[in-house]
Amino acid sequence: MRYEAQGPAARLQHAEMKEAKFSLITSIGVSLILIGIAAFFHWLAAQYPYYYVWDNDLIAAVDSILIQSGLLPDHLAHPGFGMYLVIGLTEILGNALNAVSAINLEDLNRSLNPLACVAEVTSFLRAHSPWLSIAVVVFL
Repeated sequence: MRYEAQGPAARLQHAEMKEAKFSLITSIGVSLILIGIAAFFHWLAAQYPYYYVWDNDLIAAVDSILIQSGLLPDHLAHPGFGMYLVIGLTEILGNALNAVSAINLEDLNRSLNPLACVAEVTSFLRAHSPWLSIAVVVFL
């Protein structure tokens, strides 16, 4: 059937349907690309030990432990400060679910091996940082 014979209303409805279909396909495609990128970075981060990327991992772990202890972070100029708001909540949730054993300085002081606790926090942060970064971008 030809849309020209049905009039301008049918052509407009057909154009809107094509646009909505294109928008949905584009949204799904972008979402799949973002999920693929996050999965790749998650896999890549899991290939290295906690101390391999000492610059970013150590800064994030130490600052996160200090923030959870009610202190100011060591690196105030670090551009990931907004992520600490989200990471703080996920660390509390991870601690409640026993995924992370020590999230502040008091917990580290009570532990038998503080280095193992810092390694656990670093691995926890590294495991979900790509997902949180993409979530922040998508929700903004």
